[in-house]
Amino acid sequence: TPTEAQPYRFPDRDLPYEATGATYRLRQVDTDGTETLSETVEITRAAPTQLVLHGNYPNPFTRQTTIRYELPQTGPVRLTVYDVLGRRVATLVDREQAAGREEITFDAGRLASGLYVARLVTAGGVRTQRLTVVR
Repeated sequence: TPTEAQPYRFPDRDLPYEATGATYRLRQVDTDGTETLSETVEITRAAPTQLVLHGNYPNPFTRQTTIRYELPQTGPVRLTVYDVLGRRVATLVDREQAAGREEITFDAGRLASGLYVARLVTAGGVRTQRLTVVR
């Protein structure tokens, strides 16, 4: 254990997508086995600044996929899925949502294999993303 203060960097890959922040603390273990806990540190995640519809995962998928999006402002949100002929096959979201990060699971168990399009419509714009169902 060094006697000087050390900077630490930790990329938290397990932080839930929709989380707005987290609390951390360090556990120091000395060479003699003595443990010391640091004070807690609160980290706040920056709010989204633009409308984003992320690629779904997994893609391609057989039954279920997860769709993530970011809303920079509170307002009405509509997330729909269309087939390649432009027919609506599912409405996943159709309500007012607060600004922030959102995640939804889409169950395509009743859909045929093929290409589909997810369309996110908000007051701030429209975003689309391709989805591929395979059987």
